[in-house]
Amino acid sequence: MFFKKRKTDTFYILDLDKHPIYPLTIIQDRYNGIYSGGKFTAWNLYPNELPDEVFSDDVTCRCFWADQEITVGLGDTPDEALAMLAVSLEQEKVRWK
Repeated sequence: MFFKKRKTDTFYILDLDKHPIYPLTIIQDRYNGIYSGGKFTAWNLYPNELPDEVFSDDVTCRCFWADQEITVGLGDTPDEALAMLAVSLEQEKVRWK
């Protein structure tokens, strides 16, 4: 998968066949990215583990996204959200080495 990070000249080449993300849940954002920053969100979680706040009312959802610390991929398409999740997970691995 080839992906250009939004609003920068940074390019990533991701091989999800060699490094699959599991579990993986991708959903369309309830508020179309107003609070999350992406129309789609990709999570390294099972569907039943997703935070209830992402499906909640405006105030609850806004507060969740303002304070959330879960690694999540955001994008205008499901593929872009997945790519951003993969990049975020790789960066997280590097931080802990």
